[in-house]
Amino acid sequence: MKSARGMLLIEVLLAMAFMAVLVAIGVQVATVSLASTTASEEKDVSHRLARELLEGARAASMSDWYALTYADRASEHHATTTASAAWAIASSSETLQVGSHIYTRAFTVASTSRDFVTRNLEDIYNPEHDDPSTLLVTATVSSTRGSVTLSEYITRWQNITCSQTAWDTLTVGTTDISTQNCAPTSHTDTVAFPSGTVETVGGTILLAP
Repeated sequence: MKSARGMLLIEVLLAMAFMAVLVAIGVQVATVSLASTTASEEKDVSHRLARELLEGARAASMSDWYALTYADRASEHHATTTASAAWAIASSSETLQVGSHIYTRAFTVASTSRDFVTRNLEDIYNPEHDDPSTLLVTATVSSTRGSVTLSEYITRWQNITCSQTAWDTLTVGTTDISTQNCAPTSHTDTVAFPSGTVETVGGTILLAP
């Protein structure tokens, strides 16, 4: 009788130990799954914040291209808005909280150069081939789970038309027109039309003799 009770006690203890192992494994699996989900969510948010930062840099370049051009190449920057709701560039990183997670983001600016023959962007910057109208902007977003980096070329959409009078003071990589013998100018031309009156028919301008 005592032997049977002893065997029953051993079986109960073994069953309890087995259940404890199963519970421990279940908790570990749930913890790993939760951590993986959290990491995936943070990475997704980091990608969206990096993309938003690049769009902010692009918007700032449209407001003031020279602010992006003369941004310190060795410093971090972020896009912000001014009192007039215009986009601008601030010389620092910024910290954001999304949900319960903290993210730090900033972008850097790098000069670019183009091959004189193919006009393609060069992989390694060559100051002799500097392209002042194209910049490489790299956005980095960091969180407790790591960092995400996205890069994009931003091109000046509006250039200044000027009359180049000399090359003696030309400085490669400089975009300040005052040092380039390049004063802004305008061009006006006159188009001669045949004599007669102008009539509009259905939105089309016709020249009547």
